[in-house]
Amino acid sequence: MAAACAVWAAVEKRESAVGVSIRGLMMDRASGVVKERFAVVYAPKKKKRLSANCVEVMESEQVALEASSPQRHRYAAVVAGPSTSSESQQLYYLVRWLN
Repeated sequence: MAAACAVWAAVEKRESAVGVSIRGLMMDRASGVVKERFAVVYAPKKKKRLSANCVEVMESEQVALEASSPQRHRYAAVVAGPSTSSESQQLYYLVRWLN
């Protein structure tokens, strides 16, 4: 998981850590609607586009906060997705960090 996330970290080096608008997402026709979800995100560098293999969707905000571990670069967040990128990669988009 860390190796795949490192690739995305390099791609997104120039992007800031602020959330993005859901309006700009490419919708995934296979699963229906892109939804906001609570998650724990593996993010050595905080970024706004997240590879699906770096995101672990959780049941609630409380569960995400309890499962987070900033020392291990695992942060609780609200994400939108999954969405399919133009390169056919599954992505989640940061809405906001919870910790």
